[in-house]
Amino acid sequence: MIRCLRNAVVIFLVTQTVIFSQTVTPNSELYQRLQTALDSLQSVEGYTGLSAAVEFADGTCWQGTAGTANTSANTAVEPDMLFSAASITKTFTASLILQLMDQGLLGLDDTLSDWLPDYDNIDNSITIRQMLNHSSGLYEYSDNLNGQLAVLMHPDQYWSPEEILSLVLEPYFEPGTDYHYSNTNYILLGMIACKALQVDSLENEYTSRFFNTCGLPRTFLDVEQDIPDTCVIANGYMDLNNDGVLDDLGAFPRTAIYSAAWTAGAIVSTSRDLAHWGQCLYRGEILSPVLLDTMLNSRPIDAQSGLAENYGLGVMLYTFNSHTFYGHTGHIPGYASQLVYSPEMDFSVCILNNDHFANLSPVTRTLTGLLIDQATDIAEPKELIASGFDLAGCYPNPFNSRTVVRYNVDHNSQIAVRIFDVSGRQVVTLTEGYHTAGEYEQIWDGRDDSGSPVSSGIYFCQLHSKAGTQTLKLTLIK
Repeated sequence: MIRCLRNAVVIFLVTQTVIFSQTVTPNSELYQRLQTALDSLQSVEGYTGLSAAVEFADGTCWQGTAGTANTSANTAVEPDMLFSAASITKTFTASLILQLMDQGLLGLDDTLSDWLPDYDNIDNSITIRQMLNHSSGLYEYSDNLNGQLAVLMHPDQYWSPEEILSLVLEPYFEPGTDYHYSNTNYILLGMIACKALQVDSLENEYTSRFFNTCGLPRTFLDVEQDIPDTCVIANGYMDLNNDGVLDDLGAFPRTAIYSAAWTAGAIVSTSRDLAHWGQCLYRGEILSPVLLDTMLNSRPIDAQSGLAENYGLGVMLYTFNSHTFYGHTGHIPGYASQLVYSPEMDFSVCILNNDHFANLSPVTRTLTGLLIDQATDIAEPKELIASGFDLAGCYPNPFNSRTVVRYNVDHNSQIAVRIFDVSGRQVVTLTEGYHTAGEYEQIWDGRDDSGSPVSSGIYFCQLHSKAGTQTLKLTLIK
């Protein structure tokens, strides 16, 4: 685990009021909490391997790993190992398109007919903007079962963009009338970029514009770029024959999968590089303020994109622990990825995993919650602290399914024990009423007042009486 110090934003929570201050300095306790949470989530969720990184506002970084990179050799995940970035690649491709627009080489309202020949099942009136924000209606080529089988059965086959487009079937809707996530959009955008730049590949463009500019030494556009022998790629795992057992993809060539993914998902990298990319991109080091605003101008999307609530131009907007994040989620055979950036607290979190279509939101939600909590000071003025009442602790903490809240009352009184989330919203009342003097326990099973399970994250247990209030932090990990 790599430890480092950093400044961020601090939040003061007084009962239900959130006030933002300027800075906070993460410490070794925070780094240990991040690693402990990562280890616990890897075990509880059953992930094969995890690589995670947090980059803070001053450029320093924490990086942690858990699980295995190669199960047959029992090789642990190491911080500098490469994983697939999967659809985080789209943040690079969208940035390239916006830079080309800034150079006057293309426009967001240009149509496919302005740049490319006609292809079956592809409406040539679709605009570049509609491809960037997935409102084109184009069919998702990877949903074509014949194509899926061809890619997996012939792993050493190179797929040209034109061959990928041959897998496209009828569109989902008329361009601009709805939203449907489709990798086909970003294959076409890659082809347009090549045409605008008059090049046959984009290896040099990604390297010069992004990898070198941002200082991403272990980031590559796979298949187009040769990956150095000194770089170790964590094996990907996927159930190929539906027998319930994950098969090791490490023995197979990556050529077919990554040539088919190309500018939609072929980048491989480390969690540290990608966390740094999040800082570079969303802090405005890659795009001008006007272009970054254009990228972040988003529209509501449906549930097919998981926790993302809005999609801009190659960017997802999420809400974790009541805070907004920018970034992208990715999946590719054998791997899953998620990158998020907090515009409020100026940190990036990247999670990489070597399981096919793993859900990484429990990891992202928990790690961002710990970071938010580190920036949160439960302000308890001395005159409000209860005398004669003791919120003794919550065990276990962190917890998975339930935790026991223990408290002491030294004289008869009205007592309430409640759970709040990081925004100060009341989640559940564990008890409220008259208590005689004595020792008490209450069990919280991770549900709200309606009986619905709450998500992983940071919560606060509050004991309240007429004499005052005491608060303890809880970490729920599912």
